[in-house]
Amino acid sequence: EQIDFNLKILDFEKLKLTTVSAFELKFLSPTCIRNQNKIFTLPSSDRFLFSVYQKLIKLWLNIDLNEKDLKKWLWFSVLAKQFNLKTELIEIKKSKRAGVVGSISYIVYNENKKFQKILDLILKSIPYIWIGSWTKLWFGNVIVRY
Repeated sequence: EQIDFNLKILDFEKLKLTTVSAFELKFLSPTCIRNQNKIFTLPSSDRFLFSVYQKLIKLWLNIDLNEKDLKKWLWFSVLAKQFNLKTELIEIKKSKRAGVVGSISYIVYNENKKFQKILDLILKSIPYIWIGSWTKLWFGNVIVRY
């Protein structure tokens, strides 16, 4: 017998999503964000949130979208408003890293209803998605508040 492992079953147009104007991420435990050899202690929205979007596309969704436009929108439109972050020395895979704890608030500066709905989907998916490349961050350690 054949088993179909195609998990891309969600239809983006049928999901009940809202536009997002502001949100906060709260880190409950030291979190290391890494992209190859660069470690980013302040989570920039284009890198941090776009990684969650990429996981959603791989796992569940087919969205007809220019990903470069979404990444630009995240970079220019989702801006850090206020943050209370500190770093702690943590050990990941027997290597010392700077880990981020605290909270960061973002504001969505530029309106784009489709991108804001994708942002809502990203934020709702955070507790279930892994982020990052080699060093993985499980977002179960991060709380999202709208």
